Amino acid sequence: MQKILTTGQESVTGWYRKVDLFGCDRLLCIINDKGNHWTLMVNDNTQKEMRYYDSLRGEGSVYTNALKKYLENESIRRQSTLFDWNGCKFCKAEDISQQENNQDCGVFLLDVRICSDGFDT
Repeated sequence: MQKILTTGQESVTGWYRKVDLFGCDRLLCIINDKGNHWTLMVNDNTQKEMRYYDSLRGEGSVYTNALKKYLENESIRRQSTLFDWNGCKFCKAEDISQQENNQDCGVFLLDVRICSDGFDT
């Protein structure tokens, strides 16, 4: 996500050219926030939900908007149609474990990733 924000979507187009972004159940985006913190964005195509996970309770709207715009552009580029956001829920996960220091975000990211398989959090 940081690459998209700093250099534009064109800089990552080749990363996912062999991946069907719209055919998968979930798209997990691991985010390196400003080079010193790891967070996670999950786009669940089956539940029509995009959820941001941050063990420091960061806002995440800049990443939600960037992923939304990226998927819209990829939908136009790959499918010649606008991605349908009707009924989609955008939210920040509030009920996840919170880290008490500035070093454990990677561990929390793995915990969230494992818990997101059930998407119950």
